[in-house]
Amino acid sequence: METNTKEKLIQKSMILFLKYGIKSVSMDDISRELGISKKTIYTFVDNKRELVKIVIQSLIKTEEAICKNIQKDATNALDEMLKISRHVIQFLEQMTPSFTYDLQKYYKDSWKLIQDEHFSFFENMVKKNIATGKKENLYRSNIDPEIVAKLYIGKSLLISNEDVFPNSKYDKVTLFKEMILGHLHGIASDKGLKLLKKNEHKYVPHAL
Repeated sequence: METNTKEKLIQKSMILFLKYGIKSVSMDDISRELGISKKTIYTFVDNKRELVKIVIQSLIKTEEAICKNIQKDATNALDEMLKISRHVIQFLEQMTPSFTYDLQKYYKDSWKLIQDEHFSFFENMVKKNIATGKKENLYRSNIDPEIVAKLYIGKSLLISNEDVFPNSKYDKVTLFKEMILGHLHGIASDKGLKLLKKNEHKYVPHAL
């Protein structure tokens, strides 16, 4: 019973944080949404900071499992990246921009988890994807998987930087679309470009 309640706490908190941002969601809000007392919540976590960290750890685990399933089912390297991109876009569409802002400003230990663990996972995933794409002749033969993967992560961090791309001016979905399409068009071979142009609209609609 306790495990079930804790899982509900994590899932409900994640939904509220993604929808409204972390700072604007209080422990009272979570208590009310779950229909349990704050006293009960504090049997699972000591404070909101700990809850945020647990939620982020759960989110990282879930997202990485989804990406691994996409990798397993993909027909080729381009198919893999396009399907992962579609998932990222769908995730960003349900996430308020203040979510990442709050993490970076008020919950730096949790943001560091994303930087150190989640982005490291993505860097390795992109590196493997590029190596696979080169073997399939879908990516250019003269690119360095490690360098390109690091550049991909660097750009991902850049579009999350509020100083460079403030939420008031830039939409995160549009930024990601521009980034991923630039990435794929930059590394694709002639064969890959033909396949990409044929299929990209199904997964990554161009920003208007």
